[in-house]
Amino acid sequence: MSNFVQPLFILLLCTLACDAADNYLGRDVCAGCHKEIAAAQAQTAMALTWQGTSPKLIPSNYASKRDEGPAPDIQYSLHRDQHGLRFQVQMPAGAPLAFPVEATTGGSRHGLSLLIRLHDLDGLPLARPPLIETRYLYSSPDRNLALSPGFPAEKPANYETAFGRVLTPAFEKKCLTCHGQPRSEGGHNIAGITCESCHGPGRSHLTALAQKTEDKGILNPAKLPPAEQMRPCSQCDSGFSPVQDPMPDDLLISDQVRALSNSECWRQSAGQIGCTGCHNPHQDAPRETVIARSEKTCLHCHSSGAQPHAALCPVNRTTGCLGCHMPETTKQKPFVITDHWIRVHPGIRVHPEQNVNVPAMNPDWRSQVSPKHLYLRLIVLDDQAKAEALHGQLIAGASFFELARANSIDRPSAMNGGFLGDLEASHLDPAWSEAALRLQPGDISEVQSGGGRYYIVQRMPRDFREHAEARFNQAMDARSKGERQQSTTELLEALKIDPYLLRALTYLGVSYGEAGNPQVGAGILSLATRLYPDDAGAHFNLAIAYGAMGNDQEAAEYKKALELDSDYVPAYLNLGASLFSKARYDDAIAAYRQGIEVNPLVASLHYSLSLALDKAGRSEDAKAEMALAMKINPNVAAP
Repeated sequence: MSNFVQPLFILLLCTLACDAADNYLGRDVCAGCHKEIAAAQAQTAMALTWQGTSPKLIPSNYASKRDEGPAPDIQYSLHRDQHGLRFQVQMPAGAPLAFPVEATTGGSRHGLSLLIRLHDLDGLPLARPPLIETRYLYSSPDRNLALSPGFPAEKPANYETAFGRVLTPAFEKKCLTCHGQPRSEGGHNIAGITCESCHGPGRSHLTALAQKTEDKGILNPAKLPPAEQMRPCSQCDSGFSPVQDPMPDDLLISDQVRALSNSECWRQSAGQIGCTGCHNPHQDAPRETVIARSEKTCLHCHSSGAQPHAALCPVNRTTGCLGCHMPETTKQKPFVITDHWIRVHPGIRVHPEQNVNVPAMNPDWRSQVSPKHLYLRLIVLDDQAKAEALHGQLIAGASFFELARANSIDRPSAMNGGFLGDLEASHLDPAWSEAALRLQPGDISEVQSGGGRYYIVQRMPRDFREHAEARFNQAMDARSKGERQQSTTELLEALKIDPYLLRALTYLGVSYGEAGNPQVGAGILSLATRLYPDDAGAHFNLAIAYGAMGNDQEAAEYKKALELDSDYVPAYLNLGASLFSKARYDDAIAAYRQGIEVNPLVASLHYSLSLALDKAGRSEDAKAEMALAMKINPNVAAP
């Protein structure tokens, strides 16, 4: 096997249920005091989310096929008989592979996700039999197979993604827990989300009631501080993996808590707005009821009756809030998903229900609430006349970024065009804090003075991050067309708008590395890790830049990425390749095997493991890994 000489590199950008089982009492015990609540909750979609192997929603003798092109098609099918459900995948040049469905989760609104377990691939055993969420689910509304939300629309090229999403060990545990995998509570076998899934085990509650203690021994979200009240919901409705510096589309699927907590309404109210302001956690409601509750929550702050009031809607100050600010989106067709990142959505310029043009802003509609958080830019000067002159240029439309960069004497912020980031109101400089707190989004202050210096402050527009993301998307479009210089230009423009935009910093650093300047790339990526020390991707890409420079911190950065996200498979692959290049074959083998334990369907891991095993003199093991790599992806060794 000595003809394979280079390992593969790739460039990619405890819950409540952990308590002892005997502390859980079961819904029937809870119903002894909370009869109506328990009965209503038992009929909710959350309570019924675990559908098992014999879901009532899928008819007996059901059969459905889905061919995915372009040609040659991948053929998918689901059928049900007396033995249960079976999901089948057939690649264009392969035999059909059928699997029993181990579990189904979901409900009647969207459909049922299908979980299968893969023990081997066409007779070749896997190191770990992973649970896989199939690429296609059963769509309840039309009773057909539909692409599951969150899956890429592009046709899979090989078995790495053809089956669906491999659940890593950590995510498998979260997935099964959040969908209420069958378990024993109070001596009864139950499934789905129950009282104690959110409130914690009930035994301590009964003890507290018997002893009449002040602490009732149960988690009651309503009694938590406002900013903590979404904590029970965040156990499950907080996404698949950590996302640093997210944008709204990143949080559409199963990430409602983080979307809501990134909204200005949550930030400026210190968490006063939460899940239960719109939803009854114990009872599903028709959409009309949810809308009415939501509008009541909005108008608690955004109405002239509130004193002081938040900004008033220029279109409709009494109703219709969700249509503009939390619309249903079809970005995951055919599924309709409500966007929980509250804002004026891009492209919405008229009221969608009344088709009323937005009038000019009345000053009386402006927010009277003193902000708790502000995104700010600042210019600092020691010459009053110069400050007044620059202020005039800004009011006339000059670029704040360019003027701050060229003139501000506060060099740390000047390098970022005066950008200070997201600041708490209580931490502002007294020399200009009062002026800053009076600013509406997008406003520029008059020249402020203090201590012999002169200050100009701008409060960033509400949608400045969306404008930055739009330039980033243009950069990605140019990159996809091979227009690398144009892509770099767009990334720089995005960073002029939001100098802390993580995805732009990451790709800018990567772009410089690809252009043969890893030192500059490493500097940019190092900045990204300082701004976002908990982002695994930033550390991963910094490691790549270090590797290109021959910097011995390469391995340490890969390990840091894995410390932050133990499911980050690309870091195992690149760490192994780095160790391989230093002839540390046993260490490389260990890194590759760790990655395979996380996801055994990554062909490049098996391929690279084969090379390392061969170098270590374990030729038979090497051949087995190479065979599996080629089975997963026949083109794994292609340049």
